Amino acid sequence: MGADQALSYEVITPGGEFVIASPTENEDLYWALSGGGGGTYGILWSVTIKAYPDIPVTIASLAFATQGISQETFWKAIAAYQRNTPRLTDAKVFSFAVYSLAGFSLDPVFAPGHTVDEVNALLKPFIDDLNELGIQYMHSVSNHPGYLAAFSSVPAFQGAEIANFQIGNRLLPRRLWEDESSFEDLMNTLKTIANQGGAVLDIAVRPTLEVAGYPNNAILPAWRNAERTMGVITMLDDHQSLESIFNDQQKVTHEFAEALRRLAPESGSYLNEASPIEPNVKHAFYGPNYDRLLQIKDKYDPHQLLYGSISVGGDRWEETDEGRLCRRDTSGGMIIQFRRYLESMKGEL
Repeated sequence: MGADQALSYEVITPGGEFVIASPTENEDLYWALSGGGGGTYGILWSVTIKAYPDIPVTIASLAFATQGISQETFWKAIAAYQRNTPRLTDAKVFSFAVYSLAGFSLDPVFAPGHTVDEVNALLKPFIDDLNELGIQYMHSVSNHPGYLAAFSSVPAFQGAEIANFQIGNRLLPRRLWEDESSFEDLMNTLKTIANQGGAVLDIAVRPTLEVAGYPNNAILPAWRNAERTMGVITMLDDHQSLESIFNDQQKVTHEFAEALRRLAPESGSYLNEASPIEPNVKHAFYGPNYDRLLQIKDKYDPHQLLYGSISVGGDRWEETDEGRLCRRDTSGGMIIQFRRYLESMKGEL
């Protein structure tokens, strides 16, 4: 995880102080900045991060369309991919697959420190399954001398379009792949999402505490048990009406992402790729860290100058139709600032 690489920060606090946050100086602020969400603790001036020796990277890709194959065969292929991906994450390999009723694209398999032969061996069981199913696919593997060369070779990483889809997200734990009943529930959920017009952004990654070196930071603990960060999307058309856009986001959030949530309600979501209308922000994005993060926010920003709708402390405020922020009444959730203003003006009206 990116936050696992942070060694120290230079921060301007909302009170105007320039401070260092590190494991030995302003340790609480360092902990919060390392995975506790952005926009709410201070203004980040600089960050010092770990550097690693460059190493060779092997890249692989594989894709096939649904044209000419039955839906039953297609989903057998997706299940084959799912059953084989723990081999990749156990080998500390990252993979990014996108699939819908139109087809499947695995691009890339990103394998730092692995040879072509090693990656071919990791993918062989999946490819054997595809051959047995009679699926025609495109497949390539290449080795690169360093990280940048490998990254630059992946088309999906170059000039990627943004803001062209509605998205929701859930982190799915490894246990779903270790129990047959849970695995079947997972597959049925993915089928339902695809049959209702959604596409899946399936990122296999396993950032365990062991891999990270047991850091003391505020990363959502659900990441440490995750086997997937699973995105669900519908495409966004420039010519869509606002009503249609709203309805699509509701569907992504309350149907697609909710279906994934039911698979592992104890888990959470990747904040950067989650729905902007996530209904349970505290649990989904911060989990058991939330109360401590809020205390740190209040320590460094006691006057609540910094705000984000899904940031720590953001639920204390509500946006009016005019775009203004009003403090919530925490006892009843009502907007009270404007009401008090009106009450104060009664005598003059």
